[in-house]
Order: sequence, then C-alpha cells, then structure tokens
Amino acid sequence: MKNNHLTYFKIENFKKFDSLEVNDIGQFNLIVGDNNVGKTCLLEALLFDEDSQQLLNNFYLALTKRGLKFQIEKITREINGISTTETVYPKENYFKEYVFGKFENKVKIFDRKNQFTEISIIDDFELASFLTRPKNLPDYNNVKPTENKVGLKSEKEDIKDSYNIKGFNFSLSEYAKYGVFISANRKGHFFSIYDYDENILNFPLISFNDTPLEEESRGIYENLKTKREKKILIDVLKVVNSNIVDIELRENYNDLKSVFLISFEDKDEFVPLNFLGDGFKRIFYIVLKALSLKGKRILIDEFEIGIHHSKMKDFWVNIMKVCKELDVQLFATTHSQECIEAYSEASKELNERDIRLIRLQENKDKSIKAICLKEEYIEYMVESNTEER
Repeated sequence: MKNNHLTYFKIENFKKFDSLEVNDIGQFNLIVGDNNVGKTCLLEALLFDEDSQQLLNNFYLALTKRGLKFQIEKITREINGISTTETVYPKENYFKEYVFGKFENKVKIFDRKNQFTEISIIDDFELASFLTRPKNLPDYNNVKPTENKVGLKSEKEDIKDSYNIKGFNFSLSEYAKYGVFISANRKGHFFSIYDYDENILNFPLISFNDTPLEEESRGIYENLKTKREKKILIDVLKVVNSNIVDIELRENYNDLKSVFLISFEDKDEFVPLNFLGDGFKRIFYIVLKALSLKGKRILIDEFEIGIHHSKMKDFWVNIMKVCKELDVQLFATTHSQECIEAYSEASKELNERDIRLIRLQENKDKSIKAICLKEEYIEYMVESNTEER
C-alpha cells in the first residue's frame, strides 16, 4: 500500500455485489459503466474503514444521505389522564436490510489480498459468549463453539440486565438484534447500530443529490489550520469565477446567521454563498471535504454535476492538485463522456500518470466485473473517440 492509499479492494456480499474485486487502483479513479451496474454501490463499499467506529459512522451517514433515517423514538400517550411512554424501535436492523447482500448476514471487505474486515450480525447467544469470553482468548473469531457452550456462558456476572445507548435501554436480545459485529485485523468489536456519531467532519462520500449541511461546512471551515488551506479553497473556486478574492464566515450578516460571504474583485458588496447556486455550493463543498480528508480518500458520486463543460478540465486540474498536495485518494463516478475526456486532458496537462478508469460491467450470469484501465488506454480511448460511459 502506497501512502496509505488502496491499491487493491474486494467486497463480498455487499448490496448487489456477490463478489467484486478491483486490482491496480491509482490515486485518481474514475468509475464508469451502464446505468444500475453498481457505480454508486462501489463508492458506498469504499466507505469501509479499518477503524470500526468510523466504519459504523460512515455506513449510518450514507443511509441518512439516502433519506433512510433509522432512529429509536420515545412516544408519550395520554389515556384517561394517565401518561405512558413507549419506546419504538425500527422493525429491522438497517445493516441487515440495506447493507448486506442477498445470501447471508455477513460482509467481507479486503483492502489487501490476505487481510479483511468482516461485518456480521450475531444472535444474543453469540453476543453473550463474546462479552464473557476469557481475557486470554485473543478475539471472537478464535472462540470455538465448544468453548462458547462450556466455558463462557456460565460467567453471568459479566452480562448486564440492560445496555444503555444514547439514553435508551436494551436487553441483551435487543442489543444483539440492533447491533453489528465488526472484526478487523483479528480483533473484534460489537457495536449497537445506534452508537454512531453523526457529527463527524471526515465522512468521505459526496452524493449526487447531496445538500451540503451548513453545520458540517462551518465545522470543516472552522477546522482549517493554515492560510495555505484557505488559499487552496479560494484557488479552486476561482475556476468557476476568476474574480473571487476572499471568503469569510460571518456569524451575523443582515438577517442571516452563520453565513459564508464571498468577496469579488468587481463587486463592492459581499455575496452570501447561498445566493450563488447549487453548482457553486457543491464545488465549495467538494474542496472543503478534500481539506478535511488529508491522507484519506474522497468519494464523489456524479463528479460532473454543477460544473459547466467549459470549466470541466480546469476543475479536474485543480482537484488533482489539491488531492496531490493533501495526499487524498479520489474515487468518482460519472455518466459523462465530456467528464472522462476532461479527466484525461487534465492528467496529461499535469503529467499525472497515477490515474485509472474503473469500468464496471455485468456478466451473463448477472455478476459484476471491474476492469481497471491505466492512463495509456484512457488517452488512446479519448483520442480515438471511444465512449466508455
């Protein structure tokens, strides 16, 4: 693995992928293929993280971005003057319903040929066995069934009557039902699916229909550490409008609260970011995200959205420069031939050879295959007018 970037990736039993393997990944990776072949699904698979808590946060937020909120609610009713409060749980574990594939409650994610992270649902007996395992057992995966039944279940003093997550109490069976077991590098951890942090600033996925959260954008901006980082942000925005000279976050401006103000060379007044359109806001958000993901990866669904075709190459040039400087690995999807051509032209201008075109295609048996194409083929394809959308 170079610079902590992925060079190999494989996922098993994730959504529509029974098994998908991607070899020879670069720093810059543009994913193409027919509609519904799994381009967005691959980006979501790439939300995996060796940090189990980050992985849980990522998958929860990805589902939230799709409009799928899975929350426990307390509902208070009053009948005949008597108030009763009921705790209402979602009907299913959302990992089981929306993350796992068709055949089993287990996902395997390989970031090296022989190293993988496994996400699985376990029942309350298995959970009890895990929670009470002797300290000398290295991890859950090494506990044999006979040890589960004989040596572990009797240690009842370690099993709690209830488990409190965010103010809600779970019995052991509920805790198991609404949880996932994540094991990585031969170390296992059990998490309630509600034990997430939705306020993280390093969530790497930008969806095609993403509405940037103002709180998130403010949080990332306030975490900028240097003048150089702010200059990076302004320089990329200049691709859209070369008259931009500055940006600031103002707590109060006219009737607006906590607003980004853009300064233009040819205007005396400040212009609030929200007045500049969804395309500009998306570009602003992409660059902010890159600044929050140093040494990690950024995932952009439908890269071309909000960018005029005449600006596409320059935007690619600047995004590649930003990612290179910040050591960010980029994965993006596109439906646009113009986006592919601009991607190739930008890499050529920068003499950047670590680019890939990842083509997803459906086989006759309905399985999905990933073909990773290097810079030489991408350049040939563009010059010969071969379409690869």
